[in-house]
Amino acid sequence: MSTSTEKRAPIDELGRIDGKDGLIAGRIVRLTPTGRMPCSVAFRIARSLGDDAESTGGCEAYTDKMRFLMSELASGRQSFSPYASL
Repeated sequence: MSTSTEKRAPIDELGRIDGKDGLIAGRIVRLTPTGRMPCSVAFRIARSLGDDAESTGGCEAYTDKMRFLMSELASGRQSFSPYASL
């Protein structure tokens, strides 16, 4: 009986991929692009977050290309890239 060990993708490989992707259970997973309406709503949210960040001076707002890394969750997820964040 043989066992196979699946190679886990290193986190730094995420930065080399063009487009939206995530790291789940050590695998790089491509995320499907959205349409016009979700992008429009995300833009409005990011703009509102940016306005709030400027008025308070305590943080920064980001669009959907910002990637956040975290300890692996029970689901296997190790990164996420929301449409807008603060």
